Amino acid sequence: MRDGQQASKDLLASRLSLVKSVGSRLTYATRSLRRAPLVQQGTINLIKSNRRDGMSFYGDLVELSLRNAQSAVQVLGFDEQSAPKEPIGSLGAATVVSVTPGHIPMSQIQYWRAFSRHIRTAAVFMWDVDVIPARFSFGLKFTDEAWTASSMGAEYLSAAISQPVAYFPAPILAPEPRTRGIFRERLGLGDKFVVAYQFDIGSSARRKNPAAAIAIYRAAFPKDTGDTHLLLKCARADESSDEWKSLIDAKSSRTDITLVNEFWERELVKDMFVDIDCYLSPHRSEGYGLTVAEAVANGVYVIATAHGGPVDFMAADSCGLIPCRLVQVGPDPIYPTKAKWANPDIDSAADLLRDAFTNRERTRSMGLKAKDHALETFTVARASEWIVSRLR
Repeated sequence: MRDGQQASKDLLASRLSLVKSVGSRLTYATRSLRRAPLVQQGTINLIKSNRRDGMSFYGDLVELSLRNAQSAVQVLGFDEQSAPKEPIGSLGAATVVSVTPGHIPMSQIQYWRAFSRHIRTAAVFMWDVDVIPARFSFGLKFTDEAWTASSMGAEYLSAAISQPVAYFPAPILAPEPRTRGIFRERLGLGDKFVVAYQFDIGSSARRKNPAAAIAIYRAAFPKDTGDTHLLLKCARADESSDEWKSLIDAKSSRTDITLVNEFWERELVKDMFVDIDCYLSPHRSEGYGLTVAEAVANGVYVIATAHGGPVDFMAADSCGLIPCRLVQVGPDPIYPTKAKWANPDIDSAADLLRDAFTNRERTRSMGLKAKDHALETFTVARASEWIVSRLR
């Protein structure tokens, strides 16, 4: 009974928050009626989230590509809770909106002038499965076209909307030089073969599939020999939740498996990617795969499910692609029940991981080969040319 009452309270709080959010944006839009913004030719409006999440980082890549094309960019911030106070004084002749799918309509209410019929508009759309809820695709009806973060996303979205859909080849950036060993020393990892997986459990624990990472590692290394270590770096986990408890149970008494549930400073995350030997991502789907891309950019050998966004930039001859089969999502708080995502093969992934440890020199060589492929193919120049051609 208590659970039902709490669920009702949570639902009511969520709806009140939504009403408040919509109200603040309507107020902002009404206030902007009093000020007719100057339209600046050659300037592009980029609406992106103020929250430092995956969508915001992807928006940064769009901004970098625009600026590299020598385009004047006006960044219009989007906050999930409320609208800004001051109306914008000028507008560009084109608009790109890079927020989560459910917030596209909110951004259109807030910056309605940026979506007028005189301004060319595109929405960056990131989604993970083959069924797209109507509430997520609704805002796309008021844009000229949609850009997706993966070729898989382009295929799924093209089947769901009538607007043109294109796959944006986001740039993969070379990391700045860093001192090796700092991360290993901090966590006391020594010279072990370190396997890592970084994920946000708030983005769906089932989709990120961290339990599979533990299963793969334990199948590859049934005993703790002191030579290997698995690090699961998590964020936003409720440690009283079933999801977190199941990870603790899966880890069991293994001291060579570390579960971390905290936000790390960006510098520490960069140090991690410099010091690990292998990045393991047994995801069921990824709209893009920012952490996988970062691992590849650092020359880390990647073993990941052969499905979703990472397949676009993971070279088959230098990365470990885990065989998988598509299965129905089933009951889920985020994704449609009848949608499909991947189920990675645990035994095949364990074979890849065991081989990566056994042949460490080849593993390092393959990581560097994958890095060269990604940095040579997914350049800022290519992304800039692509964006300019679309907006033109």
